[in-house]
Amino acid sequence: MMRNIKRSLALSAVVAKKIMTNDPAKLEKLKDRLKSRLELPAGWHMVGLPLISSMILAVVSFAFPQPFIWLAFFSWLGLPKYAVMAAVVPVSLLYSFITVTAMVFISRGFLLAIKIYLGMIALTVLVAALFFLTAFIPALFGAERPLWFVISSLLGLILSGCSVKCMNSDMFFRTNALYLHNRVWRKQLNIQRQSLSVVKR
Repeated sequence: MMRNIKRSLALSAVVAKKIMTNDPAKLEKLKDRLKSRLELPAGWHMVGLPLISSMILAVVSFAFPQPFIWLAFFSWLGLPKYAVMAAVVPVSLLYSFITVTAMVFISRGFLLAIKIYLGMIALTVLVAALFFLTAFIPALFGAERPLWFVISSLLGLILSGCSVKCMNSDMFFRTNALYLHNRVWRKQLNIQRQSLSVVKR
């Protein structure tokens, strides 16, 4: 369970440790090791499809319950319901900002970014599961729930599960290996540039 997520985290942790060296030979060896994980010829993982799909599914899943959560919260506090959007918009923007920023840094090969992103996915699954339980379970016992309320809760749960599935795919593992390979390659280029600047002096 979550095999490929664990593999991706382990590989990222290894690279994060070994990339600290400035030894070109060690970096080349690390790059070759990452190349073997790509299983060339390169496929769809070259375009980052699993990560992009995961992000889109997570954002949509997180958006479904927001109006219902904040309507319930505002009602509990006795606040006017017309002001709900004042909470929905900033929370959704903050969620999207953190998720997209983490995604960008994952594509740059950073371990911390994967951890943050997986944390956001876990939050999304939790919110979707609670929304589903709130909508679906009472409906099973005869409580009145609007049909669109129940359907959106089910869709949110399915989409959040699909988001996790994208991250736990073999394709994402290969995509992550490519991101890490490119990070090592950039490190090599920086070392070469620094060496050339020293020679010119």
